[in-house]
Amino acid sequence: FISHHLMDESGPLDNIRRHLIEQEELYEQRLHQAEKGDDDYQTFENDHEDYEIPTQPIQRRKRRGNIIIDPPMPPQKPKKDPPLPPIVEQEIPFHRIAVVVFTYNRGEYLRRSLTNIFDNIPHKRKDHFDVFVSQDGNDQGVANVIKTFQHRLKGSFQKDHNDMEWPKPIIGNRAYYHISQHYRFALRKLFDTLQYDHVIILEEDLQVATDFFDYFEVLIPVMEEDPSIFCVSAFNDNGFADRAVDPTKLYRSDFFPGLGWMLSKRTWDEDQLTTKWPLGYWDDWLRLPEIRRNRVCIRPEISRSSTFGRQGVSGGQFFDKYLARIKLNTAAVDWFSFESRKHIHILEKSRYDLDFKQKIRHAKEISINEVKSLPASSSTPLH
Repeated sequence: FISHHLMDESGPLDNIRRHLIEQEELYEQRLHQAEKGDDDYQTFENDHEDYEIPTQPIQRRKRRGNIIIDPPMPPQKPKKDPPLPPIVEQEIPFHRIAVVVFTYNRGEYLRRSLTNIFDNIPHKRKDHFDVFVSQDGNDQGVANVIKTFQHRLKGSFQKDHNDMEWPKPIIGNRAYYHISQHYRFALRKLFDTLQYDHVIILEEDLQVATDFFDYFEVLIPVMEEDPSIFCVSAFNDNGFADRAVDPTKLYRSDFFPGLGWMLSKRTWDEDQLTTKWPLGYWDDWLRLPEIRRNRVCIRPEISRSSTFGRQGVSGGQFFDKYLARIKLNTAAVDWFSFESRKHIHILEKSRYDLDFKQKIRHAKEISINEVKSLPASSSTPLH
């Protein structure tokens, strides 16, 4: 278009016009040579750029009546997955972490839980974890257990069971309002008064795996560096013994699992949880989109916590059918080794998203009937 337009011009534009015409003629000549196969590879240059002419026959556009038909596109090479960023080994800084066990009136459950906790705190790093018990009410059996473990506890709190705020109307079981306000009471103590940066939250009917405390400690740096991480949980709601197979596999989940989880003071403060904490049903509240705000919780494939609490507020509603089937990790995992840290670094959002897309791209699509036909003991990983 430019060259034909300039053909109608005169004066100072003559040189530009002649130059463009010469380049067009030279370009057409080279195209003709390439189509005939005169040269294996053709290259020519002008003052501004190099032209490379491929040796394969050039397919030109064809005209059929008033319709221009493009030649078929050559087959595209499959895209290569971009490499993941390199992993740099870093030292895990020292953190003093509060561990709080919530209890009400199940003294023997509390004894079993505290025994399990102190048995699994790493001896070399026992000064990293300060264990507290928070009691709702004044059950004497619970008080006696707390007294038995007093020399090993960092401290204990006691909430007046009758000091309650009741919404209007009260929906559902009143016990869930006691539990939620008990949580608010203890977390205010630990975050606002004692100024802990991280708190691991347990209940009196939970037991933990041998690597429970290592698991949480190595995940603190990832949690601190990535604001898209809301919490870290030790529990997988779908971690049944016949499906959970990889003790080192970790996931970013948009569902809050609970049952042994860690919250940071940064999230507590930035989200103003000390004032916003609900009067009841705290766990359902944390799962609301306006509270989660597109953030995730980290959870393992194989749970690092499990419940033995058949008796409780829920009346054992889901215990036999679901909770009792959750697999508790027994494998020895050195979370501080460089090899294990690879599974931790992949949790950073940019790495995780890239890795997830690659898995989807290479995954095999199967029908729901094929999934149902897998034997219960199958170790086939399903994602």
